[in-house]
Amino acid sequence: RSNIICLLGDPKTLSFLIGIMNGMCLKLEDQTKKLHKDMKKSTEADLAMSKAAVKISVDLLSNPLCEQDQAFLEAMSALDTAMKRMDSFNQEKVRLSPKFDIVLCKIQQSSTRLVDKCTLWLDWLLAFLFILALLAYSTEHG
Repeated sequence: RSNIICLLGDPKTLSFLIGIMNGMCLKLEDQTKKLHKDMKKSTEADLAMSKAAVKISVDLLSNPLCEQDQAFLEAMSALDTAMKRMDSFNQEKVRLSPKFDIVLCKIQQSSTRLVDKCTLWLDWLLAFLFILALLAYSTEHG
């Protein structure tokens, strides 16, 4: 084996390391997709829950007990205000969701490009090492 090949590293080792990098990039891409899916489900569930909570608080405010008991009316008004604030917050999350989608999409694209570049880099490096090995062999064996 040529000393140059030893200095640059074993092609099998380099291939193994690039394989690990590819695996990490693919795992990042899968985790990003899962995160996107989970965030969408969470946002939908939060929105449904806050809409239901607002409906419940409105129904409680229309309860005849509110007309009879001032303390109950105040408690239900506070609950109604809190539920409407929560609903507004969840509506804002839905409004911002497309921006989050764009960020996740860019992460997925970047990880895919990284995998492609690592594969290309490995191909070029292995070709370069092969050429160096041929040159070393030809100079050692005349």
